[in-house]
Amino acid sequence: MFVTVNLISPDKKRDLRNALVMAYTQTMVTLLFVTAIIVTGTLISVRLMIKGNYEELQRQSASAASEESTNIMENIHQINVFLKRIESTEAAFIPWADILEQLSPLVPAGVRLETLTVNGNGDIAMSGLAETRDGALILLKNLKEAPFIKNVVSPLSNIMQKQDVRFDFQMKLVNASPVL
Repeated sequence: MFVTVNLISPDKKRDLRNALVMAYTQTMVTLLFVTAIIVTGTLISVRLMIKGNYEELQRQSASAASEESTNIMENIHQINVFLKRIESTEAAFIPWADILEQLSPLVPAGVRLETLTVNGNGDIAMSGLAETRDGALILLKNLKEAPFIKNVVSPLSNIMQKQDVRFDFQMKLVNASPVL
């Protein structure tokens, strides 16, 4: 059996114990302070990094939005150009069905139309063959009396022959797109 003898006085023991507790407390406070500084530094650097990334994302987003709006505007411009081409094509459209529907009843029996040309201005050129001069004259009369045709021009050569009369007429539609 061992006996331990403590030769330090109780006051000295208490002072040593207090010094040990104080050293332990100082170490813990220092460690806590150092840890707080490290955590604070880390948080600040993370915050700065996140802020930089956020600003970069905003710039990219603004750039992408600007690029997207530029693309959209270019697409709208191309569509508008296409629509203008369609409108000009529609404006130049000649309503053949309406014109033929109106001209057909004016052609008497024994008269054959061989060519019919209509341009966008409403000018009509018509040529063909009539069995007799009377057929060509009836066609001329019908054309002059038609309410949708004006300025009918017939050369004298249209009535020079009695049979197998070749004719050519020039005229103008009253409006560029006649509708009955």
